[in-house]
Amino acid sequence: METKENLHQGHRQRAIEKLMKNPDGLADHELLEILLFSVLPRQDTNALAHRLLNCFGSLEKVLSATGKELMSVKGVGKSVSAQIIVLGRICNIVSARDKDEDNSSWSSFYSHKKEIASFFNGIMDERFVMVLLDKRRRKITKITCDNEMISNVKVDVPDLAKAIAIHKPAHIVICHNHPSGNPLPSEQDDFTTKKINLVCAMHGVTLADHVIYAGEDRFYSYHVENRLDDIKKIANLDKLITAIKE
Repeated sequence: METKENLHQGHRQRAIEKLMKNPDGLADHELLEILLFSVLPRQDTNALAHRLLNCFGSLEKVLSATGKELMSVKGVGKSVSAQIIVLGRICNIVSARDKDEDNSSWSSFYSHKKEIASFFNGIMDERFVMVLLDKRRRKITKITCDNEMISNVKVDVPDLAKAIAIHKPAHIVICHNHPSGNPLPSEQDDFTTKKINLVCAMHGVTLADHVIYAGEDRFYSYHVENRLDDIKKIANLDKLITAIKE
């Protein structure tokens, strides 16, 4: 016969597995229950989660409650209260940043020149930025890499593939700066563009542009200059597959 401790641990393990398989499928009390696992390793967090929701009425109100309000609920001490307050604060910060974010379509780099320039404000060395976009070309996220990522094949391919797997973009705009002040692309820039285009193609993602920023109002867009189309004709997935077969 299983002990009470084993049953307790088994329930927690099943809850975590359920979360990992389908986080959107969990009820509010289940999310709260799992949140409290770490601060209440040996207590019934399911019952406490229900008490919190019954007291405040909704998950949103639980996360916005003050420490004093939270600790008025039976079973809630300082550790539990702090855990909930921290999560509530994080949610508020993320929500505020989302509202401030310019989420207009990246139909052309012209409409986002100021934002691209801001990626490199105060940066004296070469940096590389990936802007991941959804189907409507709205920004999902921005990933900044150092200059090693540009020249090291072993670094950028796995990192790009990982970013695609996590964020599932439909389009990607890559940007990097030329501290020299000359925005014209180099052979290495062309090679990087070809390589990233192939990685994108293998994951069903469109490389929408590669923008080089060289300070002030000096930009170079592979898309605008039709250089991206030329590269896609040379370095495409069908040709790579054919070459492998041969």
